Amino acid sequence: MRPATAVCEFSVNPDNLPSHMNTLIRTMICGWIVAGSLLFSADSALAQRDGEAEFVRQLLARSMFRSAEQFCEQNLARATTVDEKADWQGILSDCHAAHAWQAPSVNRTGLMDHTIEQITEFLKANIVHPERELRLRLQQIELLIQSVRMQDTVDQAGTWLTHPDSGSVPRTSSTTASLPNSSPSKSSPSESSRETSFRTPRLEQALLLAEALLKQLEQIRRDLDATSVRQLRERTRLAIAEILTLQTLVHQSESPPTADTLTAIASKADEMTQQLARSTTDEELRYRIAVLAAELQLNRRDDKTLELRLGVLNTPSPTISQQVAQASLRVRTALKQGHPSEGMDVLQGVPTDLRAASQELQFLELELLLANYETISILNKPEPRRLAEEQFLKRFDELSVRLNGVWLDCANSVTRRFHRVRRFGVEAVDLMADVERLEATGNRQEAINSIVRLLSDTKVRLSDSVRTALTLKTGELCVQIGDWPAAETHLASAKDMATAQSDLTSAAAADLLTIFVMAQKLPKAEATTAAHEQYRSALNQHLQNYNGLPTETRAREWLALFLKTRAPIESAEQYLSIHKATVDSQPSPGLTPLVECGRLLTQFPTQHLLQQMPSDAPDNDRFIAIRKDFPVAVKEIINAPTDSIGPSLEEQKAELVLLAAEVQLSSLNKQSSIDDWNQLQEWLESYPDRVSSLTLSAEQSRLWNARFHVVRMIHTAYGKADQQIIAESLSHIAELTSKDRLRCIQTLHTFHTAQPKHPGDLVVANSVLTLSSDVVDIVTKPGWKPSATPFISIVQLFEQQSLAGGRTGKNSARDRLLSVILSQSLDPDDMQKIAVLIAAGGSTEMSVGTNAGGAATEQFWQTILKKSPQGSDPWLEASLQVAAMAVERGKDADARRILGVVNTLYPAWGNESRKAKAQALQSKLGEKVR
Repeated sequence: MRPATAVCEFSVNPDNLPSHMNTLIRTMICGWIVAGSLLFSADSALAQRDGEAEFVRQLLARSMFRSAEQFCEQNLARATTVDEKADWQGILSDCHAAHAWQAPSVNRTGLMDHTIEQITEFLKANIVHPERELRLRLQQIELLIQSVRMQDTVDQAGTWLTHPDSGSVPRTSSTTASLPNSSPSKSSPSESSRETSFRTPRLEQALLLAEALLKQLEQIRRDLDATSVRQLRERTRLAIAEILTLQTLVHQSESPPTADTLTAIASKADEMTQQLARSTTDEELRYRIAVLAAELQLNRRDDKTLELRLGVLNTPSPTISQQVAQASLRVRTALKQGHPSEGMDVLQGVPTDLRAASQELQFLELELLLANYETISILNKPEPRRLAEEQFLKRFDELSVRLNGVWLDCANSVTRRFHRVRRFGVEAVDLMADVERLEATGNRQEAINSIVRLLSDTKVRLSDSVRTALTLKTGELCVQIGDWPAAETHLASAKDMATAQSDLTSAAAADLLTIFVMAQKLPKAEATTAAHEQYRSALNQHLQNYNGLPTETRAREWLALFLKTRAPIESAEQYLSIHKATVDSQPSPGLTPLVECGRLLTQFPTQHLLQQMPSDAPDNDRFIAIRKDFPVAVKEIINAPTDSIGPSLEEQKAELVLLAAEVQLSSLNKQSSIDDWNQLQEWLESYPDRVSSLTLSAEQSRLWNARFHVVRMIHTAYGKADQQIIAESLSHIAELTSKDRLRCIQTLHTFHTAQPKHPGDLVVANSVLTLSSDVVDIVTKPGWKPSATPFISIVQLFEQQSLAGGRTGKNSARDRLLSVILSQSLDPDDMQKIAVLIAAGGSTEMSVGTNAGGAATEQFWQTILKKSPQGSDPWLEASLQVAAMAVERGKDADARRILGVVNTLYPAWGNESRKAKAQALQSKLGEKVR
């Protein structure tokens, strides 16, 4: 089935074609692409000025889509009148549509939706002439139709052949998805169901918009040029006819098809195409109508009427696009009628250079070779089958490097069908069509029953490989309806059968589905149980047993997700492995695994991570290795050329640059080389440009900006110390909520507390105190309880205030926090952390005296003294601190008593440092006596 706009059926390589073919093909392609846009106005200045429209045509003819789009965007920005802007918006949208046909499938729908939304936003922001507005809205309708066309073209690939003994039942696209390697998803619809749900709402939306546009045109037609009215009316009616034609395919995919509805839609479409054919005077439009009329009869399988419609397409001097359209329809007709040899004759009749330039005809050649292979396979002739197999594989290898976009997806679908037929046989693959139709319409239990009856029928002779595939499919269907016990039984059988046949692909599929079933029965609690460990072990075993098979990536994704909160370093490793394994795949899977890896790496405090992690050397080494690999992977991916555009991919790239800057910072310290700090500066310099073109939510924009400014503040503080930049960064971070700001504070905190001392420490420490002041206010408010603000760790907050206060001499916040801590029931480990922080600062630096802070500090040490076992490190430290505070308050007798007891019982004081401090305090008391 040909697209409504035959723009992307060609991949033009000037080096491979004679010069006259270059000229013809470029002229044909460009004419189709911008024909709609140049209809915006008969006297359009755009069509006549400086050859700009011709320049766009030439770029598109060479598949230079991004260059064409950028050229249009620049002219759109420079346009001085609304009419000029409307014209450029129309041509830009046509460029996007052309691009979509050759874009990877992962980006295709997003690109079309983005283009439709661009037109909507343009019309909201600009009041344009009614005629131009109608043309832009018609363009939106045609874009919706094209998005369905692209999906439908891919869906039907590999399904065109009808075997002579198969009657009138057409092969459905679901056939190619049935054996095996499905991806499990709980109660998820089948691929066919999802495809139908994609097409139906788009066609309905397009039909409503087209009918509304016709009504609006009739209301204002007296205010428009008569020629423009006629052009708009005919194009809109053609769009409606095409929508109805596509709807016949959607209804045919139902099981069973709704006969009355199908007949009504087809009759309406046929009537409209015939009316248009009689009324239009535009020869190009007339031919497009004739193609659509023939296509409709092909969908209806009305062979007699189809021959009449195909006869209309015969013209004395057909253009290139007309030759391709006619050949395409005749090849498909031959396949539908079960005569692939006739289709090959049609294809051979097309000029060689034209056939070499048309991606659509090249794909159809693969369809014919597949049909030839299937026909020979049914006849069970080993030598002809071997030759047909070699012919197909050789031709696919040749074409796979020349096809792209929609046509590459089609070729891949045909090849998947070929490999399934080679493996299971035509009968088995077609047998699954009925099961898939049942699945697509939600009758999964009936589909299961059909397979079970077939497998238990002793009169039916099935090969071992087919029996394995059917058992696996039964297990998959049981997964979809949530029948876990039945799923486990069928999947275990499928795995055993596949293993016995050395069919690792099917065994891997069965094993992965079994693991999916296992996941559905896991306890919901975050705590790791024996069931969780069994699940983790099963995933690791799968990766070991089925390394390199199609299920590997999905298993890694599940393992990475499971490990996110349990073993984040290992989770990050898995995400990076997924990225490395799929970065060169076609189509690209996107950047999500790499983004997830970066997010995990930035969860940890930057400078003290290795000290705060468990002292497990392999974990430390693994973190260092992945932290080193991540920025390298980011640099490779963001600089690599890509065929895709759109907000989601660009947003991921911007986030990756931000994450790379944060990860780079985590590997630095105050003594790092200038080159290392310069690398961080490169990330910082590239981020603003990337994020400026994005449309982010206000909350996301604030959070990303704050994270960027944290890194920039540290870079500035330990570099050129530009106070203006530091103040600006501080203001951005301060815009965050208390909860979000704590992550930024922790990054600043862990950096300035590292050794050795640096002038920048004072800047960063002051920033920590400033940013955390309202958090301290929350915690020290009377009646505060930890459960009220679970995102605040009072021990961590105390650490920040203590160490920042030690740098700046500002300890009031720390002292206020200590009073709150004494009112809480903290566990011994937390009390020990606080004791270490207070002891590390020295008594005078920690505000020991008669003020409230000093009283709180004394109370804290008295509490440690009472709760700690005598002779333990906390008890010895508390004894020393209480004695020191007694000296400060003039209570020398109390100090001598404490020191005397400890000297007698524990003369070593636990360690040399503490013993030296005790001796110094003893000397001080001795001097007072003298």
